[in-house]
Amino acid sequence: MFPYFETLLDHLRRGDPVAQQALGEHVHWGYWEDPQTAPQTAADFHRAAEALLERMLSRVTIPEGTSLLDVGCGLGGTINFLDNRHRGCTFIGLNIDENQLEIARSKAVPGNRNSVHFTRADACALPFRDDCFAVVVCVESIFHFPDRQRFFRECARVLKPGGMLVISDFVPVNHVGKWFDRAERATHCVGRMYGKIDVNISTSRYRALARSSGMASTSIDDITPNTLPTYRFLKNTLKRTAKRDIYNRATFVIELISRLKLLRYLILTFRKLDEE
Repeated sequence: MFPYFETLLDHLRRGDPVAQQALGEHVHWGYWEDPQTAPQTAADFHRAAEALLERMLSRVTIPEGTSLLDVGCGLGGTINFLDNRHRGCTFIGLNIDENQLEIARSKAVPGNRNSVHFTRADACALPFRDDCFAVVVCVESIFHFPDRQRFFRECARVLKPGGMLVISDFVPVNHVGKWFDRAERATHCVGRMYGKIDVNISTSRYRALARSSGMASTSIDDITPNTLPTYRFLKNTLKRTAKRDIYNRATFVIELISRLKLLRYLILTFRKLDEE
């Protein structure tokens, strides 16, 4: 498990009310329509996290009968969010960390005639048959996967023709990703807190990954400015930890390059091409 998650789970185990309300369900960045006036309460952060999901899921349709896979499902927040808003669907959350899955399963109370399941597996070796999902979502976790190409090929395999893949990712401008990798190898700052993060990616590379996997890029949405209040909230919320210094440095690095517009928070959408 990544040190960041260990820190978060420690706060949750200790019953930290702010961490419980803000991060007990959704462990990803938030989205604020007006980041300049974003309040910093736990309730507001929870709403912002759900607003990010709404922004992502607005790219797809989820009618009754939809089968959806959430890869890197964390504590199950996205699955619960979907379960509360749709009927007669099958929602599957996948994660490689059993500790997170145990929490996700404990929180799941399927309703609306939905079927909800959680499974432990590698995102680059999905344990599902071909053409079985209408939608695959991946919220803020693809940068941890060992191989984006393999992940795209697996998504193309399990998606039905015309099915949609929606991901959120930190994507640098130009060649900043290579610079970030070199700086990270020298300092180990971000990796020591957030785990191994691969940001050596670009929008053109994403389009190429899609094409080579039998998919097409349909939209790229840069929401970086709307996510920036996340950093101040996280630094204030998880500051009471034994790893406080490295946590603050790691978060500062990501915030700085984001505010300098060198690292973008993107929502990227892809469609599996119809079979000829």
